[in-house]
Amino acid sequence: LTKGIDPDDYEAILPIPYYHVGSQNWDYTYLTDGIFSRRIAQMSASLRLPQMSSIMSRTPLKLAQKQFNIFYAPEESALQDLKTNKALLVVVNDDLLQSDMDKAKNDQVPAHIKMLEYQHLFLQDSTTLRKITSQGAYSLYSYKPR
Repeated sequence: LTKGIDPDDYEAILPIPYYHVGSQNWDYTYLTDGIFSRRIAQMSASLRLPQMSSIMSRTPLKLAQKQFNIFYAPEESALQDLKTNKALLVVVNDDLLQSDMDKAKNDQVPAHIKMLEYQHLFLQDSTTLRKITSQGAYSLYSYKPR
C-alpha cells in the first residue's frame, strides 16, 4: 500500500478511524480494531513517520483534546503544533470506520458517535484531501492542513 510513498513529503500519519487511549477520560478514549492499530504502527516504523494517534498511559487531557480537535476544531488542534508545512499521510480503513460507527450507535456511546461522524465529514472535504491510492478497504490521502 505504501509503495511509492516518499516519507520526506509527509510530517506524520493520521489514521482513520482515529484511536486514542490513555487520557483517563471516556470522552477522549477510543480504541478501534487492534489489527488496524498494529498496521499503522508498522507503517509508521517502515516509513519512519510518527503517528498522530496513540495508545499509551497517562496522556494529559489537554493533549487528548488537541488530538481529537483535529476533527472537531482544527484551529484549536494538534495541527497547530506541526513543525513544517508538509502534508499528513491519512490512512483510512473504510470498512472499519463504518463498522465502528455501527458499533458506537448500537452501544449508544454519544462521544464515539460524534467523533466518528466528524471523521466522515473530514473525509468529505475535497479541498484539503487528495487521494493517493487505495487497496481493499484501505485508502491513502495527502492532507495539507494549512
